[in-house]
Amino acid sequence: MAELHNFVGNIKILTTGGHFSPLKLWLHAQPLKPTAFLRITTSNGQSICLTRGHLLFKTKCDRIERQTIRAGKISLGDCLIVDIEGQLETQQVVKVDMFHSVGFYSPVTASGDLLVDNILVSAYSEVESVQLQSKMFEYVAIVKTAAEHIFSANLVSRIFGGSGGVTPIAEIIRQFLLLSANFT
Repeated sequence: MAELHNFVGNIKILTTGGHFSPLKLWLHAQPLKPTAFLRITTSNGQSICLTRGHLLFKTKCDRIERQTIRAGKISLGDCLIVDIEGQLETQQVVKVDMFHSVGFYSPVTASGDLLVDNILVSAYSEVESVQLQSKMFEYVAIVKTAAEHIFSANLVSRIFGGSGGVTPIAEIIRQFLLLSANFT
């Protein structure tokens, strides 16, 4: 059986409004790594499992007004954006549990967001500036396109990832973003 992180390319991931966004790369793809997760449950019974550093969208409970926040900062009573039969609505957080499991994945989509168990989350993690991360990945895409015209497919695949799994350059960008967070 193929591992999830080996699927790259023509994959599309569900985002808001029932639309599908292309998978650009895997920011994280660690199928065997023991990891601490949060399970966040909303008032309508929807729940999502993600790491403390993954970004999601907190909002006002009476209207959708996205604020990017790390999952580890979510509190009881905060509201999240939930897709209910194709409509985005706010739902209050009623429970937050921590548990441990093995493996985690973080796909980066062209739209920068995705629906996980019908809850809207960011495609990014760690640094709460979605704009900064999005811009960095735009630059990577431009450099990758240029590299494809200059270097062999094998070398481009080793640098930028490919059917072999997580994108090596994504880890470099993640480290840069973590460092840059100290200066914002």
